[in-house]
Amino acid sequence: MKKALIISAIGVLAITAGYNAAGFGTINSVPTTTESPTATPVSQPTESPTADSAPPPTESPTATPTPAPTEAPTATPTPTPTPDPVIVEVGEWGKIEQNGTVVRFRVVSYDITESVEEADGETEEPSEGYKFVVADVHISTDPGNEVTIRRDQWSFTELTDKKRGPDGVTNGIREPFPNKTALQGDSVRGTIVWEVKYPSDGQFEVEIHKNKTGRAGKVLI
Repeated sequence: MKKALIISAIGVLAITAGYNAAGFGTINSVPTTTESPTATPVSQPTESPTADSAPPPTESPTATPTPAPTEAPTATPTPTPTPDPVIVEVGEWGKIEQNGTVVRFRVVSYDITESVEEADGETEEPSEGYKFVVADVHISTDPGNEVTIRRDQWSFTELTDKKRGPDGVTNGIREPFPNKTALQGDSVRGTIVWEVKYPSDGQFEVEIHKNKTGRAGKVLI
């Protein structure tokens, strides 16, 4: 009995072994799929910015210069035009207006000489190369405002347009024209002497306004 059981066991083992050898009947266990572990991402090191990658510096805005205020040009006063003079000849009356009053003037007569006799009998002579022009002048005013008359309102302009004032010799002659007087409806007459170099074709001039606006009087010779 024991022998039969042993033979049976051996037979089973042989069949099993043959079965396995032929590759049949083997129950292969299904292998468990092993999941590959998820790779942990490796963080890339952040590069430090180099000096070249630094942003350019911000330029400060250029200040706009404030223009200086333009000064308004100073207005140039327009000069008052000088009125034309009143021109007459020797012996004629000329008429101008001064201070609201009509003033009349004239050269009664004149002489060109190389000597002048003074009131004391002395004789005066002009400088070398010069001559004396001696004139009898007359001024009158109509009734109205008072007008100041002076000797230096009279002048003589010689040929070269050189204007000359009365010479000091006038003070010593007979009946000189006064240095200064005031007229109001009356007149004054006297002699004035000028020392000139070129008396020919000259002219007498009277400016009653003297340093003021007004018309001048001219007496041609």
